[in-house]
Amino acid sequence: MDNRQLANRVWPEHEFTDAIEAPAERKLIKRIILLITGSILIMLLWSIFTHVEEISKSKGQVVPLGHRQVIQSRTGGTIASVDQEHQFVVIEIEQNFIDELIRSTTKEGYIPLLSLIIRRGDNQFVSKVRMKQLNQKDKLLIGEILIDWQQAPIEVGDQVFYQ
Repeated sequence: MDNRQLANRVWPEHEFTDAIEAPAERKLIKRIILLITGSILIMLLWSIFTHVEEISKSKGQVVPLGHRQVIQSRTGGTIASVDQEHQFVVIEIEQNFIDELIRSTTKEGYIPLLSLIIRRGDNQFVSKVRMKQLNQKDKLLIGEILIDWQQAPIEVGDQVFYQ
Protein backbone atom coordinates (compact mmCIF):
# COMPACT_ATOMS: atom_id res chain seq x y z
CA MET A 1 0.00 0.00 0.00
CA ASP A 2 1.24 3.45 -0.81
CA ASN A 3 0.61 6.60 1.23
CA ARG A 4 -2.51 7.62 -0.68
CA GLN A 5 -4.17 4.24 -0.07
CA LEU A 6 -3.26 4.37 3.63
CA ALA A 7 -4.72 7.88 3.97
CA ASN A 8 -8.04 6.84 2.37
CA ARG A 9 -8.35 3.66 4.38
CA VAL A 10 -11.05 3.51 7.06
CA TRP A 11 -9.60 2.42 10.38
CA PRO A 12 -11.75 0.63 12.97
CA GLU A 13 -12.95 2.70 15.93
CA HIS A 14 -11.48 2.03 19.37
CA GLU A 15 -12.56 3.36 22.72
CA PHE A 16 -9.42 5.54 23.03
CA THR A 17 -9.45 6.91 19.47
CA ASP A 18 -11.44 10.03 20.38
CA ALA A 19 -9.27 10.77 23.41
CA ILE A 20 -6.03 10.53 21.43
CA GLU A 21 -7.34 12.64 18.55
CA ALA A 22 -8.61 15.49 20.77
CA PRO A 23 -6.20 18.47 20.67
CA ALA A 24 -6.00 18.94 24.46
CA GLU A 25 -5.15 15.29 25.08
CA ARG A 26 -2.59 15.29 22.27
CA LYS A 27 -0.81 18.25 23.86
CA LEU A 28 -0.80 16.51 27.26
CA ILE A 29 0.59 13.28 25.79
CA LYS A 30 3.30 15.23 23.94
CA ARG A 31 4.25 17.10 27.13
CA ILE A 32 4.49 13.87 29.15
CA ILE A 33 6.67 12.25 26.49
CA LEU A 34 8.90 15.36 26.37
CA LEU A 35 9.15 15.40 30.19
CA ILE A 36 10.19 11.73 30.34
CA THR A 37 12.66 12.13 27.46
CA GLY A 38 14.12 15.30 28.98
CA SER A 39 14.52 13.64 32.39
CA ILE A 40 16.33 10.67 30.89
CA LEU A 41 18.58 13.00 28.88
CA ILE A 42 19.43 15.09 31.97
CA MET A 43 20.24 11.98 34.02
CA LEU A 44 22.41 10.62 31.21
CA LEU A 45 24.34 13.89 30.88
CA TRP A 46 24.72 14.14 34.67
CA SER A 47 26.15 10.60 34.86
CA ILE A 48 28.62 11.33 32.03
CA PHE A 49 29.96 14.65 33.32
CA THR A 50 29.91 14.03 37.09
CA HIS A 51 33.24 12.96 38.55
CA VAL A 52 33.82 10.99 41.73
CA GLU A 53 36.38 13.13 43.45
CA GLU A 54 37.60 10.93 46.25
CA ILE A 55 37.31 7.30 47.23
CA SER A 56 38.64 6.43 50.64
CA LYS A 57 39.02 3.15 52.43
CA SER A 58 40.01 2.86 56.03
CA LYS A 59 40.28 0.34 58.79
CA GLY A 60 38.55 0.98 62.05
CA GLN A 61 36.29 -0.46 64.64
CA VAL A 62 32.72 0.04 65.72
CA VAL A 63 32.46 1.64 69.13
CA PRO A 64 29.06 1.06 70.77
CA LEU A 65 27.56 4.05 72.53
CA GLY A 66 25.34 2.17 74.96
CA HIS A 67 25.56 -0.88 77.20
CA ARG A 68 27.81 -3.69 75.97
CA GLN A 69 26.76 -7.29 76.48
CA VAL A 70 29.17 -10.15 75.97
CA ILE A 71 27.60 -13.15 74.27
CA GLN A 72 29.66 -16.23 74.90
CA SER A 73 29.22 -19.68 73.49
CA ARG A 74 29.95 -22.57 75.76
CA THR A 75 32.55 -25.20 74.96
CA GLY A 76 30.92 -28.51 74.23
CA GLY A 77 34.02 -30.59 73.52
CA THR A 78 36.75 -31.29 71.01
CA ILE A 79 36.94 -33.13 67.70
CA ALA A 80 38.24 -36.68 68.28
CA SER A 81 37.95 -38.01 64.72
CA VAL A 82 37.04 -36.70 61.26
CA ASP A 83 35.86 -38.54 58.15
CA GLN A 84 35.81 -35.99 55.30
CA GLU A 85 34.78 -38.61 52.75
CA HIS A 86 31.54 -39.52 54.57
CA GLN A 87 31.17 -36.02 56.09
CA PHE A 88 30.97 -36.90 59.78
CA VAL A 89 32.91 -36.22 62.97
CA VAL A 90 33.22 -37.85 66.36
CA ILE A 91 33.28 -35.34 69.20
CA GLU A 92 34.48 -35.94 72.77
CA ILE A 93 31.92 -33.97 74.74
CA GLU A 94 32.08 -32.47 78.21
CA GLN A 95 29.77 -33.43 81.05
CA ASN A 96 28.15 -29.98 81.28
CA PHE A 97 27.09 -30.29 77.63
CA ILE A 98 25.60 -33.73 78.28
CA ASP A 99 23.71 -32.36 81.30
CA GLU A 100 22.30 -29.51 79.23
CA LEU A 101 21.24 -31.90 76.46
CA ILE A 102 19.46 -34.10 78.99
CA ARG A 103 17.63 -31.03 80.37
CA SER A 104 16.47 -30.09 76.87
CA THR A 105 15.08 -33.58 76.17
CA THR A 106 11.48 -33.50 74.92
CA LYS A 107 8.56 -35.15 76.71
CA GLU A 108 8.81 -38.04 74.24
CA GLY A 109 12.45 -38.61 75.24
CA TYR A 110 14.06 -37.11 72.15
CA ILE A 111 17.23 -35.07 72.37
CA PRO A 112 17.04 -32.04 70.03
CA LEU A 113 19.19 -32.10 66.90
CA LEU A 114 21.52 -29.16 67.45
CA SER A 115 23.89 -27.39 65.10
CA LEU A 116 27.27 -27.02 66.75
CA ILE A 117 29.96 -24.50 65.82
CA ILE A 118 33.53 -25.70 65.15
CA ARG A 119 36.36 -23.22 65.82
CA ARG A 120 40.11 -23.50 65.69
CA GLY A 121 42.89 -21.85 67.69
CA ASP A 122 42.43 -18.10 67.79
CA ASN A 123 38.65 -18.32 67.36
CA GLN A 124 38.76 -19.01 63.59
CA PHE A 125 35.39 -20.30 62.36
CA VAL A 126 35.82 -23.68 60.65
CA SER A 127 32.37 -25.17 60.10
CA LYS A 128 29.05 -26.22 61.58
CA VAL A 129 28.09 -29.76 62.52
CA ARG A 130 24.59 -31.17 63.06
CA MET A 131 24.30 -33.53 66.01
CA LYS A 132 23.19 -37.02 64.92
CA GLN A 133 23.84 -39.48 67.75
CA LEU A 134 24.83 -39.21 71.41
CA ASN A 135 26.66 -41.86 73.44
CA GLN A 136 26.30 -40.69 77.05
CA LYS A 137 28.35 -43.50 78.58
CA ASP A 138 31.48 -42.84 76.51
CA LYS A 139 30.81 -39.07 76.27
CA LEU A 140 30.91 -39.17 72.47
CA LEU A 141 28.74 -37.49 69.92
CA ILE A 142 28.53 -38.22 66.19
CA GLY A 143 27.81 -35.23 63.99
CA GLU A 144 27.22 -34.57 60.30
CA ILE A 145 29.44 -31.90 58.74
CA LEU A 146 27.29 -29.18 57.17
CA ILE A 147 29.14 -28.66 53.89
CA ASP A 148 27.50 -25.30 53.10
CA TRP A 149 29.00 -23.82 56.28
CA GLN A 150 32.49 -25.28 55.92
CA GLN A 151 35.23 -22.61 55.71
CA ALA A 152 38.21 -24.94 56.25
CA PRO A 153 38.74 -28.68 56.73
CA ILE A 154 37.87 -29.85 60.24
CA GLU A 155 40.86 -31.22 62.14
CA VAL A 156 41.29 -33.35 65.25
CA GLY A 157 41.54 -31.02 68.25
CA ASP A 158 39.24 -28.29 66.92
CA GLN A 159 36.89 -26.88 69.58
CA VAL A 160 33.14 -27.46 69.52
CA PHE A 161 30.80 -24.77 70.84
CA TYR A 162 27.06 -24.69 71.47
CA GLN A 163 24.67 -21.90 72.38
